[in-house]
Amino acid sequence: MLIRMRMFFFAAILAALLSLPCTGFAQTEYFPKDYNECFLVYAKRSKTEAGAVLVRRMCRCRFQDASSGRCRRYSREAMDCIIANALNDKTETAVDGTDRACRKKHPGK
Repeated sequence: MLIRMRMFFFAAILAALLSLPCTGFAQTEYFPKDYNECFLVYAKRSKTEAGAVLVRRMCRCRFQDASSGRCRRYSREAMDCIIANALNDKTETAVDGTDRACRKKHPGK
């Protein structure tokens, strides 16, 4: 009886630990609703100047002027990909790589 209780206890703890990353991610996931939020939340946290410039441009394309010449080559999904990923890049080369990877994964018009 004692062994079954211990097994149940460890199974319950294991199940709780395995569910933590999923619930934590779901609660912290956030995407801005307009240009100001996008700029303040993402571009200001960028680790490089190139990342900040690219994220600021994607925020502008995503929320303000999607029909401009620079914005036409990006799909909406590519813009979201760049906004989410470019701020953690530590070099200009990595920022360029993120830009190319997101455009390749989500081709524009």
